[in-house]
Amino acid sequence: MENVPPPIIQPEPLFPTRRQWTWIIFAGLALFMVVTNLVSIFAMGETKEDILGNELLSAPIALKQYVVLNKAAEFPGMEPLKAQTDSALEASESAFRAKLDESEEAAAWLLTLETIQGEELTEEALDKLQLSEDEDMTALGLSFEGIDGGQVVKGDDYPQVVARWRMDQIGEKEFPVDELGINANPAVYFGFIFWMVAIVGGGMITLLVYTVLKANGGLPAKGYQEGISLLGADARGGRMAIYFAVFIGLQIVAGIPMLLKMDVDPVAALSLVMLFMILLIPILTTFPLFEDRVKFGQIIGDRTGLLKKFAWGFGGYMVNFPLALGATLLMSPLQKYLPTPSHELLEMIDGSSPMNGFLLFFIAAIAAPLVEEPMFRGVLFPALQRALKTPTAAVVLSGVIFAVIHPQGPLLWPALACVGMTAAVLTRQSGSLLPAILMHFLHNATIYGLNVVLR
Repeated sequence: MENVPPPIIQPEPLFPTRRQWTWIIFAGLALFMVVTNLVSIFAMGETKEDILGNELLSAPIALKQYVVLNKAAEFPGMEPLKAQTDSALEASESAFRAKLDESEEAAAWLLTLETIQGEELTEEALDKLQLSEDEDMTALGLSFEGIDGGQVVKGDDYPQVVARWRMDQIGEKEFPVDELGINANPAVYFGFIFWMVAIVGGGMITLLVYTVLKANGGLPAKGYQEGISLLGADARGGRMAIYFAVFIGLQIVAGIPMLLKMDVDPVAALSLVMLFMILLIPILTTFPLFEDRVKFGQIIGDRTGLLKKFAWGFGGYMVNFPLALGATLLMSPLQKYLPTPSHELLEMIDGSSPMNGFLLFFIAAIAAPLVEEPMFRGVLFPALQRALKTPTAAVVLSGVIFAVIHPQGPLLWPALACVGMTAAVLTRQSGSLLPAILMHFLHNATIYGLNVVLR
């Protein structure tokens, strides 16, 4: 019998061929996004209005609560709520009073809240506006005092609306809340608040149960794309670089008409960018690089047991809220030193048409998860998991990268990192991208809903 030599097994080289330059390009583009966002945020922070950053953010919410309580007090048996209406504005009124020396806008808002509550107007605030070098502020101050200075108050912000009413209704003490034009439904408002309380409470319980089960060896992770090579990880770094380059390029192209002052709706332009990105995702996630070949089905992962996937996604949504809330509270002491968090989408919600409202919801709640999850969890997370050789480090780093490229600002980076890390844990735990997409959708839809309902 002929002796057959054993097969020769080639050992994996100690220094395999790598393409680390893909990560350098990716890091450079990510850094570019971070720097441009920070420059924009801190440039806004240098403006006069940012003195009142937190106050201007919370005042419309307080006014909405004031209107809701007034309308709720009209129902039989709810009359005691009328006594609570002014308390809704007390914190905002005190905050603007504290900034009276620093800002004319603080004076305008203080007079606005005092008028709404039927209080005596602060003389210092009236003097600050009437002695202003800004004609609009002077007109505002004169109107609040009921003096016809021959100047017309322009604008539809709350101070302008209330000042015009004060001028037209000299001697009238009770301000009609309907004049504010705030669309408030008490049932929807309180229903959303109760929903949020239930989600945060349920999330804390779910997180506790998950932690106990994992500590005792329960809920083993299915794993997600763990067989890729180091060269494959480099290829995914290249795909992330291409994704960032395409996204930045599309945003620049979409912004050109606005720079040229053409009549283009920015919401519609951003919607088209995100729609195009959704169509490109199957290509961007599977673009052939080096020896790495991947199908889009592998990016999506396991698609069996959809009810379980739904349960994982909803559980992750609940768990993420107390984590993100806790991260935000931990950052709150830094509010004095960092710009107020903002996002152009949330700023566009106020006064938007029904069509624009739908498009904003599409961008935030539908397009963002469909674009970001395949890239950050489907491409980046497995690559980091292979390169760093530990899922925990990959979860943390992918979450941090996900956070810092967002434009909300440093105060919300920890909360956004919680969203990214929760999505990565869900993906590895279930072996599928579907729970992360669902969690991301529910999270963004809730944030959008909060801004619509509370502002």
